[in-house]
Amino acid sequence: MRRAVWLLLGGWLLLAGTVRAEGLVEITDVVKRAFKATPGGHLELEMDRGNVEISTTAESAVYVEVIRTLQTERREEAERLLEGHQLTFEQEGESIYIKSQLSEDGSWRFWKRKDIRIRVEIRIQVPRRFNVTFTTGAGNVDLRDLEGTVEGETGAGNVTLRNLRGTVQISTGAGNVEVTELEGHLEAETGAGNITVKGLRGSADAETGAGNITAEFVAPPEKDSRFESGAGNVTVFVPARAGFVLDASTGIGSISSDFEVRIDRDWISAEARGTVNGGGPTLRLEAGLGNVSLRRL
Repeated sequence: MRRAVWLLLGGWLLLAGTVRAEGLVEITDVVKRAFKATPGGHLELEMDRGNVEISTTAESAVYVEVIRTLQTERREEAERLLEGHQLTFEQEGESIYIKSQLSEDGSWRFWKRKDIRIRVEIRIQVPRRFNVTFTTGAGNVDLRDLEGTVEGETGAGNVTLRNLRGTVQISTGAGNVEVTELEGHLEAETGAGNITVKGLRGSADAETGAGNITAEFVAPPEKDSRFESGAGNVTVFVPARAGFVLDASTGIGSISSDFEVRIDRDWISAEARGTVNGGGPTLRLEAGLGNVSLRRL
């Protein structure tokens, strides 16, 4: 059975800022919660809009801070509309559930007015060894210093991941994905945006519909890996002594390699196949419209 939060660190804090030049009053609301949670637990976050920042704490706890900033003509209206922004905090065993959503009742029409502006930001701290699942309609996500499984989806927004260990599955409808220092397996997909991976130890499967992909293995690939762009360049760096099998192609573009592999060029397309340093996992590089480059690190 899910239970309520065990400690309330702060309630609603309503602050009236200065009146904007356009006649709008700014109201800030801060909600804080804390949960007991041991390493190995699970955080599930669902929100319709706003930015998310997830980091770690040395304590056996999950700390949550929700900051909502609303600009409107009247303070009274702002307070009433904030009450219509649904915030849910629940705990079931070692799983923490957080939901942030604009009301679906009749007050929804007020949120769509041009003279009302709202910003939502959620900051969360979890134990370093923890599993995270998030879903956002629109907003940026920043997650760092975590050991566990990460699964996330955003309709529109950038995703930044730093210093992670485990399996990571990320998708965004439109936005960039940036991963720095990952030990494990990465699955990343964006409909339109760049994918950048630095300091990878493990394997990856990354795809963008329109955008560039740049990936850096700092250790030989441990499993089959794929990097594919529908429209954009694909550049992958691999340690000089890494063993792998290359399978690369481009529909319209060129292929270049620092390793000894065979490259077959057509009028507008190219393919490259070859076994490098005795072989190993397959490294698949593909660009529908763009150049493919394999570089020695």
